[in-house]
Amino acid sequence: MAKKSKQKSTGISELQRHLLTGAAFGLYFGWFFRPQREASFVFAIFLAVILTIVMLLYRLYQNGRENAQATFKEAPLNFGQFLIFWTALEFRHFAYDFGSPMTSNPVIGGRLASAVLMIFVGVLLGGIYYWRNSQK
Repeated sequence: MAKKSKQKSTGISELQRHLLTGAAFGLYFGWFFRPQREASFVFAIFLAVILTIVMLLYRLYQNGRENAQATFKEAPLNFGQFLIFWTALEFRHFAYDFGSPMTSNPVIGGRLASAVLMIFVGVLLGGIYYWRNSQK
């Protein structure tokens, strides 16, 4: 009897899973966006700072003092991730208005432009998330 050769798994890797999940979230956040107000980058920075502080306090409470130094080292990266996410949500306003009738090509604006922007940001954040988890 001949031995069966081992087939390579056709499943996707963990990196691909993170990137596709980020792209899917980005598509959702971009495609179903309808501007209701003006963009506010001050609000985005404020939310990034508040969420970083909340996450820092939660991780200090969860891990205790033994991992406090590592928790403080992660805070700038957490702030960067939150800042990327919240400012991208505010940039959707500009992407949505990119193809307004006042520009020369109205086809590329609106849903398509905001979806492409958010897919890019989702893939970026999915890659950062994979990188952070693979470091541990």
